[in-house]
Amino acid sequence: MVKHYLRSLVRDSFNRVRFGSDSPRYAELLWVDSECCGSFLHCSDFTNFYRRSVRSASGMVVDQWPDKAIQLLSEIPKYNYCYRHWVDGLSWKDAGAFDYTLQKISESSTRVYDGLSTLADVEKRFDILDRVFDLTKEANSLMPQGDLVEDNYRERGGILIHIGPDGKPYFAGSGYHRFAIAKILNLRFPAQVGCVHVDALDRLTEYRQYCKSC
Repeated sequence: MVKHYLRSLVRDSFNRVRFGSDSPRYAELLWVDSECCGSFLHCSDFTNFYRRSVRSASGMVVDQWPDKAIQLLSEIPKYNYCYRHWVDGLSWKDAGAFDYTLQKISESSTRVYDGLSTLADVEKRFDILDRVFDLTKEANSLMPQGDLVEDNYRERGGILIHIGPDGKPYFAGSGYHRFAIAKILNLRFPAQVGCVHVDALDRLTEYRQYCKSC
């Protein structure tokens, strides 16, 4: 918590001096219409372009944009297997979720991926995701991190979303399954702000006030 408080103190103070009182804040909560978010910037491409990790860049204002690295959601394996399971009705195994996750485990130097190390772990994780999907569908909403995690700092750990120079939201590659749930159920969802292009600073009010952002 101290690390995030200090990071926010630096980021928020710098942004306020440089860009004014309405500038983005570290780990700030935004609300994004899922129908407006159709593109993706992989965290590794972000790191290569900006030379910093994607989570630590939360609230950072940028004046360059990696257009060549932007991908369509259809290019994301995790999104694809979620769609094939929850929309097309395939089992997680037939949708490719198990093979993908087990391959990631085998490729890891620690033989652990996303906290998973065995097939039993993988099966349990996807059973939990089915329950999350059903509960979200019933409630017709996703909850902010502050309502899910006690003493969570702002929206830290939430679905990460960049705001590009066109003012549109770009999925930042963190919170894949929750993002897929929001897209498939066509929800407005809570998100942690990633970086914000300087040309889109005047759009932040829309994301803060539940308004449509596209």
